[in-house]
Amino acid sequence: MTSFNEFIENRLTRGSIDWRRCYFRGHSNSNWHLTPGLLRYNKYPRECNSWIEFEDLLLLKFKKSGYPLIDHKPSNKLGWLAIAQHNGLPTRLLDWSKSPLHALFFSVENLEHETDFAVWGFYPDVSISETEEKVDLYRLDKVCIYQPFHLDTKIAAQQGAFSVHPLIEDFQSDSYNENIVKESGRLFKFIFNKKLRSTIKNDLDLMGINYFSLFPNLNGLAMNIKWEISMASSKGFYYRSDMR
Repeated sequence: MTSFNEFIENRLTRGSIDWRRCYFRGHSNSNWHLTPGLLRYNKYPRECNSWIEFEDLLLLKFKKSGYPLIDHKPSNKLGWLAIAQHNGLPTRLLDWSKSPLHALFFSVENLEHETDFAVWGFYPDVSISETEEKVDLYRLDKVCIYQPFHLDTKIAAQQGAFSVHPLIEDFQSDSYNENIVKESGRLFKFIFNKKLRSTIKNDLDLMGINYFSLFPNLNGLAMNIKWEISMASSKGFYYRSDMR
């Protein structure tokens, strides 16, 4: 991509793709793969005999200590995986958004990255309903999209969803993950020049897409104020002080 306008006008508002049925994910580094956190370990511990056994072990540890801290208790494993992923545990899930602009924000969030960045688009063949109780995660062979009842206001604000990945025992590389996603729907990748990072983050802020809109809590508010201060001396950025 050579500009923000090209992404919007030439890619998202034209062509035969119904982008409203797509899910988007932003990467600060365009070389990053679509690898779930669990599989980034490359190898499961010797105490386990499979990726699924490793997954069950991590989830059991999470549930044992986290159960009293959760108001809404999931009724199935997939629901527990969503809560675990949302709180930072490595799982077979990846975070996506219904909004391409929200995904774009996450790709430019860290201005210290000096690499090209990217937004992925995924048009899935299969979606899993929140009320689906019979999803067999042990035999899953395609990547599916899962939209749980929103876990908190942050997920709702980000229009969040998760991709659920099969745990194949003999996968060999990160590129495997892109291949299996491609086999589960249509996959798109938009790569942006690293020089656009700051400009695009500023453009998104002008449209109301920033830390506070995506993290509607005190932490998000503080993060946004800190970013505004850091940008106050930048050319073309106007610090919007309410103290006038």
